[in-house]
Amino acid sequence: MGFLSFLWVLLAIGIGGSIGVWRARTIQMTAMPQLVALFHALIGLAAVLVAASALYGPQGFGLGLPDNIHGSTLFEMSLGAAIGAITFTGSVIAFLKLDGRMTGNPSFSRTGMRSILDSQFCSRSSSSRSSRPKPIWCFG
Repeated sequence: MGFLSFLWVLLAIGIGGSIGVWRARTIQMTAMPQLVALFHALIGLAAVLVAASALYGPQGFGLGLPDNIHGSTLFEMSLGAAIGAITFTGSVIAFLKLDGRMTGNPSFSRTGMRSILDSQFCSRSSSSRSSRPKPIWCFG
């Protein structure tokens, strides 16, 4: 199983490296900020994947068994996954904005966000199990 895992790692490095080399050679100099944002997105995604693999296969990282991972290690994995996810999301947004595929305008207006929140609160408060009355802003 050790050699097969090594081959998977080499395959992933080969695929990722070839994509990186291709993208680095085809990018124009004026689009370098987009390239940096794209590479940062991949770094964030890698952090999430490493944290997930450590959670689901802790014995491969020397962290013990899946049911017996120390609390500080779980906190560290959670923090790494959260920071990686934020990095990935922010870098993808930065790439899209720098490349002109996304505007800087907010995608939700205050009215739209209020409608979403109202629908969540109204649907929960109007359930048959709830003995509380609906909030005053919930109509119907």
